[in-house]
Amino acid sequence: MFNSRAFTPIGGQTIRHAPTFFSYKTEDTFKEVLSEGYFNENAIMLSPGDRITIVCVDEIVDIFIKAIEGLNVILDDRMIKAIPVSHETAKRKEITPKRKKAA
Repeated sequence: MFNSRAFTPIGGQTIRHAPTFFSYKTEDTFKEVLSEGYFNENAIMLSPGDRITIVCVDEIVDIFIKAIEGLNVILDDRMIKAIPVSHETAKRKEITPKRKKAA
């Protein structure tokens, strides 16, 4: 169940000409958070393009708002999911950024 007390904008973002970033922490599962209508209670605060970092009991994910239709929040299909990375995995080439050689 959505908890409006755990939903907050990040930083002093007051100008609505750019997407706003929000933070939300819940005891719900990620599947519950993705259910239709979950964020409708806060539809008035949200705009297309806004981003919400969600800390669920089973996932940490950034989701994006696709549209607001009346008081219905439509989530974008695209999201950024935090994945576990071990110290050894971080050493691999595909994760470690390449450094430019000095001229």
